Formats: sequence, structure tokens, C-alpha cells
Amino acid sequence: MAAVLAYGPGTILSHRAGGAHWQIVRAAGTCEVTIATPRRSRPGVTVHRAALPADEITVHEGVPITTVPRTLFDLAAVLPQRQLERAINEAEVLQLWDELSLDHLLHRYPRHKGHESRASGASKAARGVDGHEERARGDVLGADR
Repeated sequence: MAAVLAYGPGTILSHRAGGAHWQIVRAAGTCEVTIATPRRSRPGVTVHRAALPADEITVHEGVPITTVPRTLFDLAAVLPQRQLERAINEAEVLQLWDELSLDHLLHRYPRHKGHESRASGASKAARGVDGHEERARGDVLGADR
């Protein structure tokens, strides 16, 4: 929360710090935030630059943070495959559903660093389903659960 306050309005807790806040990954030593305008990282804080749409941001326990699907999407770019699968599984166990699904984000950002090769593969692996069953069930983080 200190990093979010230090960078001011429009700062969103994200990536590994967001995952730790949602309790789907262990806390990392560095706090990560996403900001729309360019700013320098400070000691102990990694700044990511992105203008996030409103449906990818929420407030949880008073902290502006990326939604669980967006957090998982960002984690796909920075975590090893196995840790990503665990994070997706943990989100499922904790029932952290959201109207915005991981599949929506994969389609919205086809060139994102952690795209289909990792995020969708991890999503399927964490659920233990093949593509046919996945389409029948809907997305792991979909709203119709």
C-alpha cells in the first residue's frame, strides 16, 4: 500500500505484489505497481507502465489493485510456468471469480509477453482439462460460476 500511496493517484498494485495481496502467490521482496504515466522505479518498487481499462482494476481491502484475471495475466509474463499454474489453481480454490476472464485478456492483448503459450496453457493445466472440456465448462475465472 505504501508504494501505491507514494506514486499517487492512478497507481495500481500489480504483478507479484498483486498476486501476494490476492493470496495466490507468495510475497516477493520487491513491490510492483502499474502506472499509466512514465515514472522511475524507486528502491524496492518496480514500476510497470500501462493504461489499464476500468474492468481490469478494482479496490480490495482499500488498495487499488489489478483484478484477479489481470493479475494472473501479468504473472504469466514474470513467473515460471509451474508457479503460474499454482497461482491459477489458488485463485480457483479461493473462488476469486471475476466478470473479466483470463481468456478475454488473452484475446484483448495478443502480443502480451505471457500470452497464450503460458497463460492459456497454465490455465488448462491448472484445471486439468483439454480444450474441448474447457470450452464446455467456460473459463476458470468466468462470471457464470
